Amino acid sequence: MYKIYVFSLFLTYSALSSISDEFQFDGQEFWDDESRNLCDDVELDTTWQWEKAVCFEYFWNYQAVKMEVIAWRPGLVIYRDLFTGKQVEDYLRLMEEQEFEEQQVVDDDGTEFYSKVRKANGTQIIAKDFPAALSIFNTVKNLMPNLDFKYAEDIVALSYHPGGHYATHHDYLEYPSEKEWDAWMRNYGNRFGTLIM
Repeated sequence: MYKIYVFSLFLTYSALSSISDEFQFDGQEFWDDESRNLCDDVELDTTWQWEKAVCFEYFWNYQAVKMEVIAWRPGLVIYRDLFTGKQVEDYLRLMEEQEFEEQQVVDDDGTEFYSKVRKANGTQIIAKDFPAALSIFNTVKNLMPNLDFKYAEDIVALSYHPGGHYATHHDYLEYPSEKEWDAWMRNYGNRFGTLIM
């Protein structure tokens, strides 16, 4: 089985010359130097120079779809300008109205717990209940017709305060045996992609 990431977004913090004592945070031990340096210095991000990276644009449902395939295995694709400015503004306004709670992580047996690996606040958004969220969901569904969103999880909105982070990880769950599978795994299979906006 492959661990596949379909989408990603790199967030930057004001550039620091290198990893130093200037910016410390709870859970930093879970970050390797290369990943941490990418966050601290945007000039170090050379993914656009990778030999197998490719960019292309096509039209689907009368809308331009701009893709950057950064890696093929695991799959890492960046979609540019997927949403309109109005969609983003409406969605951000919706987020301002939500109550965010400290997020947990899930261990190998499906137990949720608080961890220094992830320091984020979040809330679950049921797309059909909010026009702004439904607009985002429908755009993704319409412009990525090769993916079946019938079994997609609800939208999870996250907020990172100073020092907040989510260390390098994958969302593909590995179980010792089929007897250990939870209801989600039995009914729908494993997660194969994550969309980050």
